[in-house]
Formats: sequence, C-alpha cells, structure tokens
Amino acid sequence: MRRFPAVLLLTLALCAPATAHAASPVTARPGAASDHAWLAPRLHRWSTCHPIRYRLNTSGMPRRWRHEVRRALHRVTTASGLRFRYAGRTSFVPDGRRPDPRGTDLVVAATDHTIEGDATAVGEGGAVPTTVRHHRVLRSGFVLVQHSLFAGLAAGFGRGHRIGEIGSQGRALMHELGHAVGLGHAQHPAEIMYPVLTRKPARWGAGDLAGLRVLGSGPCVRGA
Repeated sequence: MRRFPAVLLLTLALCAPATAHAASPVTARPGAASDHAWLAPRLHRWSTCHPIRYRLNTSGMPRRWRHEVRRALHRVTTASGLRFRYAGRTSFVPDGRRPDPRGTDLVVAATDHTIEGDATAVGEGGAVPTTVRHHRVLRSGFVLVQHSLFAGLAAGFGRGHRIGEIGSQGRALMHELGHAVGLGHAQHPAEIMYPVLTRKPARWGAGDLAGLRVLGSGPCVRGA
C-alpha cells in the first residue's frame, strides 16, 4: 500500500475579543520584507507548468463562499504570480492524511469539527512537500476552515466587526491559502501570515509579499 507523504499544515487562531501574471512590488506595505517563513523546513514551491487546479466543498457554506474564495485566490495571484483554475465542486473534506481527488491540486472546504484539537483555530492550510527530479515541490494543498468560527467573522476583506470576533473571512482565507502555497507564520501582526487574527484590513504585509514573490518564481517541473 502506497504511503502518502506527511502533510505540513499550520493553523490560524482567533484573538480574544477583549483584548504569467506580474507579482505586485514589495513597496509601501507595513512590516518588514524579511518577516516571512516557509511551510516546510526548506523552501518547497508549486510547479509553474500549469495553474493550480482547485475544487470547493460548499457544503453548509453561504452562497458567497465561492466568491470570497475566488477573491482571496486573486490576491494570491496578484502577489505571487501563481495561477489557479477552478475545477468544480467536491464532497471531499481534507484531513491532512489523504491525497486530494484525482485532477485536483488544492481543496478548499469547511468542517464542523474542532481543528487539530484547538477550539480557537479558525482554519488550517497546508500542502505535501516532496521531491521531483531533484526539485523540492508542493502537492495536494488544502484549506480547511472551522464552520462556526469562520461564520462568526465579518464577511469581506475589511477590518471586521467593531465588537465581537476579531478579523474577517477574507483575511482568514488569505492566511490559509498562504500556507497552501508554501508560507509559514510571520512574527509581526502587520503580516497576513501572523498566526492570530487582527482587526487590520486584509492586505498583504511586506513580509508576506516578499515570501509570495519567491514562491511564485519556481521552475516548471514536469510530472509534479
């Protein structure tokens, strides 16, 4: 029986309410360009031979779900140059242990279960690092959000609710997609990849952008 490579994943937590596209330039953004990390201990990137094929599991999610995901993906593309192609809907719920459905590189879905045993985790994202022809590449990406926590966030990509849960759905999606394309966590709250949601608008920081530019400049690896 073929063993599926270990998936790398990282989560995003709530903050306690009481307290051949051109990549965008790393300019006039908050944060430091050096404030980015990779999902894997060493840099792994998606092959750029073809667009990343993604499917959506829309079960239990509002009608705007697909639109919000597309907007978040567009922001990844603008920042990195990575391309995405919608491959349709799926009933598959990623769990970090099984490969994505055939003909799919990335699955975006929601779950009613607690993520990684953390009651504050809004979502998780990740991908499988592997080696193809001496190139370190990513495969079988996924984004999974916790349904009730995600639904409590403000829709869109703004600052979020003035009172109550901190952060927006757009920011959460951008963060988890960042993991799916190879980014790890940042150290400063100015970055989308900071591991806790904030009330800042969903806009890439300087570190996010620097990392995404590197991830989007990988080679075309046939067979990846």
